[in-house]
Formats: sequence, structure tokens, C-alpha cells
Amino acid sequence: MIKKIFILITLSLVLNLKAQSDQKIDQKKITKHFVGLHVGTTTGYGFSYRYWPTKLGVQITGIPIFTQNSYNVSTGFSLLYKLRDNNRIDLYSYLGNHLLFESYTTNQYDNFGYIIGTTKQSYTTYNIGIGIGLKIDFLEVLDINFQTGYAFNNITDSFYTGLAGEIGLYYQL
Repeated sequence: MIKKIFILITLSLVLNLKAQSDQKIDQKKITKHFVGLHVGTTTGYGFSYRYWPTKLGVQITGIPIFTQNSYNVSTGFSLLYKLRDNNRIDLYSYLGNHLLFESYTTNQYDNFGYIIGTTKQSYTTYNIGIGIGLKIDFLEVLDINFQTGYAFNNITDSFYTGLAGEIGLYYQL
């Protein structure tokens, strides 16, 4: 009799743990909002927000950086499309847009160390990229993303192509 009660209690505990585990996986799959840090040549760098309700999602990334003699503003907007949805690792494609504004001031000095002139340089760079990425889930609420693809760099000035590399760390809200 005691064996039957022990087996019944053990079985109910195992099934309860399994149900809780399945519930966590289901809750994880319906997460739509993500915040984090992202760095990419064609997707922007800085603080990032992702809204990914279905197979199609969007990502906005940006940060302004100011000093006394310069500024650098990175803004990125990307479209994401989930190709393969797995438990821990998802495969997706992306189309990234990165607009970068940079400006800096330099002083020109004479032989005695006095300022004789000031030069201000400003640049606007626009990059587009297309490629694939991996979203790896770990620690239940954290994702790390690796992306690579083909980049169309500096479209606004001196155009060139190359490889794109992107990485991001996201918290699931």
C-alpha cells in the first residue's frame, strides 16, 4: 500500500513538473517585446527594441553620443523574418538599415601652441544589409543574436559592398 502511494505521489510530481516546464516554453514563445543592446554595421548600434509578434518582426536601434568637439548619432531600422522556430535556437533573415551622423571639430595650431584655425567635418553614412541570423535563448529571459550577411555600405557618398556582422543581447519582456 505504501509503495502504491509513493508511486502515485512521485508520478503526480513528475507530471506537475512536466506541465510547468511546458507552460514556461509556451509562455516564452508568445513573448513579443525585447529590449537590449545591439551592434551592427547595417542594423545600427546602441539601445535596441524588438517587436516580434509572429514570423515577421521589426527592430529599432540607436544611440546619440556627444562630446565637447563631436557627435555621433546611430539609428537603425530592421525587418526580421523567422525562417525556423526551434525550442532554443531560431533561424531568421533580416533586412537592415543604418543611418549614421558624425561630426567633429579639430583645431589647427601654430608653432607656439596657439589656435590659428578650426575645422569642422560632418559625415552622413547610410548602410543597407541583408542576411541571416541566429537567436539563441538562454537563462529563460535572455537572447543572444548573431547576424551576418551582405552589406551595401556608404550609399550616400562612396559606395562599396562587403560582409555585414551584427550581434545583440536582448531581454524578453
